[in-house]
Amino acid sequence: MIKILFVCHGNICRSPMAEFVMKDLVKKAGLEGQFEIASAATSAEELGNPVYPPARRKLAEHGINCSGHAARQLNAADYRRWDLFLGMDSANLRNMRRLFAGDRSGKVKALLSYIGEDRDISDPWYSGDFEATWRDVYAGCSALLAALTEEKLPKLVVVLGTTACGKSGLGVELAKRFGGEIVSADSRQVYTGLDLGTGKVTQEEMDGVPHHMLDVVAPNQPYSVADFQVGAYAAIDDIIARGKVPFLVGGSGLYVRAVTEGFAFTDATPDPALRAELEGKTAAELYAILREKTGVTLANGEENNHQRLVRSVEKALADGWEAPQAQPRYRCLLLGVNFPRDKVCQRIDDRLQTRIDAGMIEEVAGLREAGATDEFLEGLGLEYRYILRYLKGEIPSLEALKDELGRAIKRFAKRQVQWFNRDRDVLWLDMEGDFLTQAVRTVEQFLKEP
Repeated sequence: MIKILFVCHGNICRSPMAEFVMKDLVKKAGLEGQFEIASAATSAEELGNPVYPPARRKLAEHGINCSGHAARQLNAADYRRWDLFLGMDSANLRNMRRLFAGDRSGKVKALLSYIGEDRDISDPWYSGDFEATWRDVYAGCSALLAALTEEKLPKLVVVLGTTACGKSGLGVELAKRFGGEIVSADSRQVYTGLDLGTGKVTQEEMDGVPHHMLDVVAPNQPYSVADFQVGAYAAIDDIIARGKVPFLVGGSGLYVRAVTEGFAFTDATPDPALRAELEGKTAAELYAILREKTGVTLANGEENNHQRLVRSVEKALADGWEAPQAQPRYRCLLLGVNFPRDKVCQRIDDRLQTRIDAGMIEEVAGLREAGATDEFLEGLGLEYRYILRYLKGEIPSLEALKDELGRAIKRFAKRQVQWFNRDRDVLWLDMEGDFLTQAVRTVEQFLKEP
């Protein structure tokens, strides 16, 4: 059993928030018998007091009950009893190390060190910003749990990055070398018939490597990131159960993170009246509501997908949707592919012409004839949106289509880089050097680690 004690100055705000958040995470992970968790103060100012009401309300917003808490003070004897002391700020750390005669066993650590940040968690007693404290505490506790259980998690290799930079090809090469199978992480390749416009790998390009999460739903059908997560989890778990190495390959950042970080979603019963009201709002209006209610940021076209935004906002307003919360299910190696901006733009132009020559415009026309609605195609963004407008006469010429669509894809590629650059765990491969050797060596080392 691992014994963890969270520590702050008074034990009525930050440390009890961390204590109950950690207990909640451990419970959800089914690990209750493996941890003992509590909190304490470095001072005697608040002895016996319950959690500060605003902190209690913030926990309650997330379904966490902290009743029964009474502030207690840390003492020197605690050093023998507890395995890990997590401080909220530098003052906590200094006081603990002084009390513990220098912390010879290295048990005293900063909670935010587990997310790689060297800063304090601000004290909301003074700042009044309990939301910021919640975010820091939750991120720290999630990373702490992942670090303490990491060796028990199955391994997942992820190939992510910018459009037109060779993710699919690299994924196939790595899967062939390591006896793996590929799970696609693309928000549009899940649809049948969306082939050229999404850059879906062909049977020839798969080169015998099994691919999953392609062609799983028909056009016009609702399909969310939560739906994808369920399917991806099932595919990955099946690959692992058969003794193969799973490779998650794709550029839809939200879909990738839903799997690698273990976002938690719940469902809500559809409300026809609310659905009708939301259907009348624009994508921008829906996205604004979603951000206000949940704090979630979308990218990679998800912020413009009207159909999916309607369902997400419906869940948020019904209190049946939870903001993404990190409950990692796999130990992940993240490999990133990207080229310098000018080269990415050239690759986008070349690929766009190749796809048009191969029949991408005809693909969109065929989808319309087969029953794909204009709203569905518009919501897909990029190739499908602009070709739809061209077919409807809203874009006057093929040259204008290539110009407008090319610029839109380049903006999208820029957003992809910004999205993935948020994750400091990504190892960006030298795509202008011997990137394949670099990737092979990195994966080999990762798979050999205990």
